[in-house]
Amino acid sequence: MKKVTLLFLLLSVMIVGSLFAVQTIKLVAWTIGPDDPSINRKINLDKAAEMLNQILKASGSDVRVKLISSFDSTDWSSYKQRALIAFKSPEQQLDIITSGHDDIGMWAKAGYIIPLDKYIKEFWNMGLYDIIPSLWNAMN
Repeated sequence: MKKVTLLFLLLSVMIVGSLFAVQTIKLVAWTIGPDDPSINRKINLDKAAEMLNQILKASGSDVRVKLISSFDSTDWSSYKQRALIAFKSPEQQLDIITSGHDDIGMWAKAGYIIPLDKYIKEFWNMGLYDIIPSLWNAMN
């Protein structure tokens, strides 16, 4: 009887624990820049992920973000070539990438990047209104 009770308690703890388990969403970010200040592209993303996790925790959410970020200091050509390979590979995850405006048309047409318009509208009140208006205009 003690074994059955112990097994029941153990299963109960596992079930209750899984109900309150934190779901982690993994995001992969690639940044580039041969000059020293460009490392801030990576550092800012890392800080943003930390801030987001603090907000999620404080709000009682059971979701967290795990950011895998990298900073490349080789050259744009090899970086973009690796990005195209990653975009096409089902095994490679690439969620955030630093690039130039010259890639937007080609990558959008290929389906590698998506418009953020609907997300901007949906999450406007979460602080997006604080971004300088001319920067939004530049994105359109």
